[in-house]
Amino acid sequence: MQEQAQEEVEKPQNVTANTPVTQPQKKKHGCLWALLVVIGLILIIGIVLIASCSKALKEAEEQEREEIEKEKVVTDTEAEGETIDEEAIEVTQVDIEEFMAEFDDNQLAAEEKYKDKWVRMEAKIRNISDDIFGTPFLSLEPVGSDEFTMTSVKCNFEDAEQLMEVKNGEIITVQGKVSSQDLGVISLRHCEIVGE
Repeated sequence: MQEQAQEEVEKPQNVTANTPVTQPQKKKHGCLWALLVVIGLILIIGIVLIASCSKALKEAEEQEREEIEKEKVVTDTEAEGETIDEEAIEVTQVDIEEFMAEFDDNQLAAEEKYKDKWVRMEAKIRNISDDIFGTPFLSLEPVGSDEFTMTSVKCNFEDAEQLMEVKNGEIITVQGKVSSQDLGVISLRHCEIVGE
């Protein structure tokens, strides 16, 4: 009898592929499925959270874009309450190279001299584009210059109509109201291309 009991105890250790599944193996498969279900639920929750955060970010970007558009509608003229009486404008003819040199030599003195003054200059177009607010502009450089300079003149236009007929490298005469210099860029507002 004792020998039969020992054989029965040893049999479970000799399990083969044809041996039926025992109770502990069924529990192991059940735990594995439960673990997979939990991982699946965590993934689904993660995806839902990412999607909702993405939606919130898109809404914030859209709101920021709308605010920029509102700011764009308010032009420099409206913001300053200024009206442009073209007959009363006193325009000073400047040489672009000397104009840029004055800002390079002493920005504070040049801004004191030119800020809110109208200037006219002949220049070569370096770039035609629009800024992040959609304001069309020209980047200008001296006519005879083939060298790259860190300083440039940026002429902001009210609309892009005049810029449709010009090309980079072309020599033009422009006039505009001097604003300020930031990071080597001298800004002019209310620019227009004029005949000589």
